[in-house]
Amino acid sequence: MTTKNINLNIESGIFKSFFQRAKGDENFNISEISQLRRLFDNEKARILYTIKTQNPESIYQLTKLLGRKFGPVKKDINLLRKFGIVELDSMPRGKREVLKPILAVDNITIKIYL
Repeated sequence: MTTKNINLNIESGIFKSFFQRAKGDENFNISEISQLRRLFDNEKARILYTIKTQNPESIYQLTKLLGRKFGPVKKDINLLRKFGIVELDSMPRGKREVLKPILAVDNITIKIYL
């Protein structure tokens, strides 16, 4: 089981946070709570749920399951990938390569330190 840790600290009346993988090998600085909200908005929650429950074979299939356009879904996937929440598995299909989205974590833990 892999857990993504998100720690929020209040400094000077604002949230300061960082993301850390369970192994502790990466940190990502977030300067505002709005960035955290952007990472976990409803559309990204739908993406994570769809990947978990329907196991799409490609980003294209994921867009069809979500009923959304390819560009915005790809942008959301890239953001989730940047923070280590989603990985893209390269799979050959005919003469081209297909990127299969998979969940990289089982849990996301958010801690707020006052």
